[in-house]
Amino acid sequence: MEKTILHLAIDNICLELEALRNPRLKKNPFVLAPLNNRAVVQAASPRASDCGIHPGMPVSIAKKRCRSLIVVPPDTSFYSTYQKKLFQRLMSFSPLVEISSWGKFYVDLTGTKRLLGDPVDAAYKSQKQFKELTGLEAKAGVGTNKLVSQIAATLVPPLDVCEVFPGSESRFMAPLNPQVLPGIGPVTRKRLQELNITSLGKLASVPNEILKAALGHSSTYLRDLALGKGETEVHTPISVPRICVKWPLPEESNDREMLLAHIMGTSEKLGYQLRKENRIPYRISLELVYSDGARTRGQKTVSEALLYLDHFIFLTLKEIFRRICKRRVRVRELIVRAEKFSTPFRQLSLFPWDEKIYEKEEKLTSALDTIRSRYGFNSIYRGIKINIPRCKSN
Repeated sequence: MEKTILHLAIDNICLELEALRNPRLKKNPFVLAPLNNRAVVQAASPRASDCGIHPGMPVSIAKKRCRSLIVVPPDTSFYSTYQKKLFQRLMSFSPLVEISSWGKFYVDLTGTKRLLGDPVDAAYKSQKQFKELTGLEAKAGVGTNKLVSQIAATLVPPLDVCEVFPGSESRFMAPLNPQVLPGIGPVTRKRLQELNITSLGKLASVPNEILKAALGHSSTYLRDLALGKGETEVHTPISVPRICVKWPLPEESNDREMLLAHIMGTSEKLGYQLRKENRIPYRISLELVYSDGARTRGQKTVSEALLYLDHFIFLTLKEIFRRICKRRVRVRELIVRAEKFSTPFRQLSLFPWDEKIYEKEEKLTSALDTIRSRYGFNSIYRGIKINIPRCKSN
């Protein structure tokens, strides 16, 4: 049976909710940002954007650009209340509802036509219910996968629906700019411009050899996206397979060696939990939470089954850290997430590293696990973590 995925999106929902709560904000430029001296803008209203203010800009600079700027501290509990209401309302359409981000959802409508009618009718009905529940207007896209439905929703105004029929995904994607694809950063964008690739149709038609030479191993993945091939599985909040380790620093720091020491701590904590649950992740991400409230995040997907040993987790996180840590602002918390799991297996001939190194690391890790299971996780650390303040991890 062909998949039917509905994507619903309320753009800038946090800003919209603040404006509903305080009507004065509708007529004035405002931003969401923590109330401290080193805060950065997390979201900017349209009037603030017209003044040249954008997310990531220091609030001090934003205030100089717009003297009448209103700074509103983010109220995540308030936003979460509405997010949960919207989620629960969508559960009446399908048990498979995924929260993409604030105000954005995927709903799997596969096999619901007899009960709910045409998917477009279900989309209009959900938009109407969103409007009644929050007073906010949602865009909607319908397609055979999450990528197509999400892009379709960006092409229509609020309270409208864009449907992409099965089999027409590549034709739908062809005239669009490559920037609509998720994960297209400035480096990839520049390379595509150098190749004069201005549409997804052109991207899909470039010979494999040329595309791989320009974009590396990501070329196949980008080509699939350009053809409208995307993930079809909708994960409910309960079913999303993910392990998260939050590591608040006892003292905020921008010392790279100190931060790497704490990253080793998160590696050990994550590895210990993975081994207890007998899981290997194939994707791992690191998020840095700065003292001014800003966040940066990076991730890496690996093909080898190595990310259940602390040492290899640390090496992967270290690589991500060096890629994303560009600011000089102090870091107050590390958040590590692992996902896309499989069950561990031993087939050493397939591993790219030396077998003796692997066996040595596995024996060391096993010994540490034995000690921690008896005396507690904080009873022993690797050498890189000695002489730094201990912190409580969640």
